[in-house]
Amino acid sequence: MTLILGDFIEYLPSKRDSATINFTFSYNSANHQYLNNHLSFGIIAIHMLKSIGIQFSNNATGKENEIRNSVDYIANELLENSIKYGEHSFHEINIEIHVFECRVVIISTNLVNELREKLFQTYIQKIITSDVSELYFKQLEENIDNNQKSGLGLLTIINDYKAKVGWKFESSDHGYGTLSSVMVQLPAS
Repeated sequence: MTLILGDFIEYLPSKRDSATINFTFSYNSANHQYLNNHLSFGIIAIHMLKSIGIQFSNNATGKENEIRNSVDYIANELLENSIKYGEHSFHEINIEIHVFECRVVIISTNLVNELREKLFQTYIQKIITSDVSELYFKQLEENIDNNQKSGLGLLTIINDYKAKVGWKFESSDHGYGTLSSVMVQLPAS
């Protein structure tokens, strides 16, 4: 069984002018890397864009920095969510970065248990059916009132980075849990 929500593209186009890199982490190594220093996914994405012929002019370093910083934030946020909410008995978190001429696609996949799956799908429905800006500011206010620091990651990605986000849930080959994938699409030009 597969459930797709939002702007998830199940089959990305395979083009000559694209590049893909795939990272697979164990929960322990991902947690260690994340706690000690955020990974520089953005630098990798910039090199990938250049490898497919995207050239940033000398006066476009602002755009290059913007892409690098966006990819860094988003990929690390997805990795953090996978660490926090994933099923740790499954040993892998997968982060993919795909670059195309006009966009960067970041996908995070990990195993979630049935309870997390239901909670996540309820949250996704709330995002899909609400005004994200209102939801974002409401969550900011709740965090201030309750001294919490949660619930803002995906909302920040959508609100601040103007990214398209989609989700896919599919049965696991492991006999338990569900593979949960989050896809974020950013413009690259």
